[in-house]
Amino acid sequence: MSRSGQSSSTYTRKLYFDPKADEPKGDGYWITDEELRDKLSNLVDVSENIDEVRYYSNPIYPWQVSNNHLHHAFIVFQTKKWWWSIEKNNEGVTIQRSKNQESVCDMYRRVNRTTGITSSTNITLVNKSSGCTKLNELINYLWRKDYLNQEYGVLSYNCQHFADLIFKRIAESKTLQELDVYFDSAADQPSGTSGMGFITVDELLSRVHDLSSSDEILVKIEIYKAPINSWQVMDALMYHLFVIFQTNEDTYWSIERWPTRFTMQRAKNKGILLTECERNPRPANWFTPVKVYQSANAKRMPLSAVMDFIWKKDKLNESYDSLSNNSKHFARSVYNQFQDGCQVK
Repeated sequence: MSRSGQSSSTYTRKLYFDPKADEPKGDGYWITDEELRDKLSNLVDVSENIDEVRYYSNPIYPWQVSNNHLHHAFIVFQTKKWWWSIEKNNEGVTIQRSKNQESVCDMYRRVNRTTGITSSTNITLVNKSSGCTKLNELINYLWRKDYLNQEYGVLSYNCQHFADLIFKRIAESKTLQELDVYFDSAADQPSGTSGMGFITVDELLSRVHDLSSSDEILVKIEIYKAPINSWQVMDALMYHLFVIFQTNEDTYWSIERWPTRFTMQRAKNKGILLTECERNPRPANWFTPVKVYQSANAKRMPLSAVMDFIWKKDKLNESYDSLSNNSKHFARSVYNQFQDGCQVK
């Protein structure tokens, strides 16, 4: 279920991008997974909102009389300035951009899409919806889910599977509960200036990238221990762990996991991250204060490396489990990855 007009059957693990699919001549770009976010960000305006998304199908072979199960599926979406298509086949993933819809809907890599011998096997609009995301969030989603490296399969990971996921991500992103992150970009500032609230992981990746400069490097990493409830007098068994990074610009970032969400906060005043979470006091008392659990110099890496470690292929985003995949597991995994081996406690 892959035919879109291609002649190759070798899966490339690359994205093919045609930025001017409506022009008679134009050069496309081959982009690897490692290049995906930076290269596309330089080629397009990633801040554009996706206003509408459409799910299309067309037959695989010209002799078909039905489009029921044997069909290719692809997505077309619209931003303020462009029409786009995105699809997967046994070559890889293709994105096309055009000023008119026909060049991406009726054409694949400048060749007419396959149609059948009856009217029911034309290019068919299956579903459409308003968009709920930005272009950079879609790019982050493609990278995060590792779709370029994910091998094509006839019965699984095929064009239909890919189109289903992309359509859902664009149309329903704000209702995908597994992606929720509470983010506060200035936790030590008045709430009206911090842009705090729940966002998707894909939006978080873009906002952290924008907030942390290319010269901002991690210098220290700490795990802090806090009680679960304010009435606890012992924290030997029941406790919550969270991580705080310090950068060379004296900015502090906290990140932690809860049963239903992640929380990430940024501040110049580290004390706020210790005493408050999501603008509420942390549960602590004289017997069980918030205290340092582990501390070390950090590997000198940008904060984006932390984001990549956590969310590439949802590495640390498996289903929460109170015993085996909780705040302790999360904090220790991040700490072990980014401490440089030189303990400072």
